[in-house]
Amino acid sequence: MDTTSQAVSRIDGLVADYNRKLRLARATDMAKSGRFLEAESLLHPLGGKPEGARELDLLARIALRRWRLEKARRFWEAAMRAEPANEQYVKCLKKLNQWEEKAKRWAKIAGIGLVAFAVAILVILSVRSLFRHHPQVAIPPQHTEDGKAKKTVLREI
Repeated sequence: MDTTSQAVSRIDGLVADYNRKLRLARATDMAKSGRFLEAESLLHPLGGKPEGARELDLLARIALRRWRLEKARRFWEAAMRAEPANEQYVKCLKKLNQWEEKAKRWAKIAGIGLVAFAVAILVILSVRSLFRHHPQVAIPPQHTEDGKAKKTVLREI
């Protein structure tokens, strides 16, 4: 009986490993086609935690594609704890840090650019209002004693 129960538990382990690999492959295909929610649901069986580092890595990549950088960081850190010898996760975290730094720089540049644009618009509007021409009004012609009209004169108001 002991050998039978060992064989059954071994087969159960193989089936569970096969199912996990199959879920990972399906989730990878779904993520590649942009079906991120479906891929995430496959990687969180029954709403639980992912089973391994490869699942965590794929979840981090999905989070990155959806611009959820902090979530991606947490998944890669968890993947590093699950597989400390895997250098790929360290490289991904370094790349994520570089992207965050670039995003901060671009946000700062965009903020400065927006302020400069607003100031330029205000200056242009102010200068325009200073040099705006006042409307000119034609004064009706005045008649001389002989009945001829004088030239019309334009005056600024």
